[in-house]
Amino acid sequence: MKTVAQGVALAGLLLTAGLVFGQPADLLEQAQRGDAKAQLSLGAMYENGDGVAQSDRQAAQWYQRAAERGLPAAQDALASMYNAGQGVEASEQQALKWYRLAADQGHAPAQFTLGAKFERGIEVDRDDAQAVKWFRLAAGQGHAKAQLHLGLMYASGRGVDQDSAQAAMWLQRAAGQGDAVARDVLRSEDFAAHTVSPNAQRAAGKGQAEASGE
Repeated sequence: MKTVAQGVALAGLLLTAGLVFGQPADLLEQAQRGDAKAQLSLGAMYENGDGVAQSDRQAAQWYQRAAERGLPAAQDALASMYNAGQGVEASEQQALKWYRLAADQGHAPAQFTLGAKFERGIEVDRDDAQAVKWFRLAAGQGHAKAQLHLGLMYASGRGVDQDSAQAAMWLQRAAGQGDAVARDVLRSEDFAAHTVSPNAQRAAGKGQAEASGE
C-alpha cells in the first residue's frame, strides 16, 4: 500500500497536470484518447475512490496504460501495485521492472525505492554501491528519505568511503525537511563520534520500509 507521503506526492502531480477531477466523463474521454496524464489521473481516482467506485483493478489498468506510454509517475504507481499485489497479481519481477523504468527517467520516489531495495537486499542482491547510487540521484532532487539514507551510508561507510562531512550535509538537508530520524541522528553522541547508533539504523530501516510500501 502507498504511504500518506506517496499519496500526497501523487496528488500534487495530478493537480499540476491541469485536469478537472469534477468531470470524470471528460477525463475518461481524454484517457481513452491516449492522454497519459489523464490515464494516470483516472488510475488515481479509481485507486482512491475519488468520484468513481473504488477499484484497484481499474486503477492498475489505467496506470498500466499510462506507464506503457512512458509516464514515470504512472510507472512508479504501477510498480507499487505489483509490489503490493493491489489490483494485479503480486510480481516482484514486474515491480522491479517498472521501478527501474521510472527511476531511469529521473523519478525520485522510484530512485529511492530502488536504493532501499539494494540497501536491504529486497528482490535484488544486496549492493551498497547501487544503493548509494540511487539514493544520491533521489537526494539530489530533494527527496528527504533518500537524503537521510545517503547520510547514513556516508556515516557508516557503506557503499562509499566514510565521510562525516558528507554525512552531516545530507542528514541536515533531510532534517531541514522535517525528517525526525535525521534530526535524532544529528543530535546523537554516536554521530558526534562519526558513527551511527543501532537505534538510528533501526528507525531508518522502519522509515524506509514504510516509504517503500512494504
